[in-house]
Amino acid sequence: MRTRTLLIFVISSLLFSCAEKAEVSFKNPLDTERTDEVIVLKKEQIAEKIKLKEGFLPFFKDGDEIVASQIDDPDHDGNWDEAVLLLDFAAGETKNITIGQIAASDYYGFEKRT
Repeated sequence: MRTRTLLIFVISSLLFSCAEKAEVSFKNPLDTERTDEVIVLKKEQIAEKIKLKEGFLPFFKDGDEIVASQIDDPDHDGNWDEAVLLLDFAAGETKNITIGQIAASDYYGFEKRT
């Protein structure tokens, strides 16, 4: 019985963690560097990758570094509709970006760049 409980806990932890984070890839197909490239992800696109939780907002990481991003509400209904990321690409580079979630009250502030 104890083994089953532990096994269920491990399996449910794995399932829970799978829904908490996901990875998306972005590729620069050009043979030139691209700095502060704007990437817009609709809420629906993010929801296809991770299970969005009430009171939380998505954040993005490139390896161990937080990606500069902001959450927008273009229809002004009080709910966020999209996330805007700024990524730097080398020529031909593909970036694998991790999507996670953070409490809205703890959301990151970034220096204005554009």
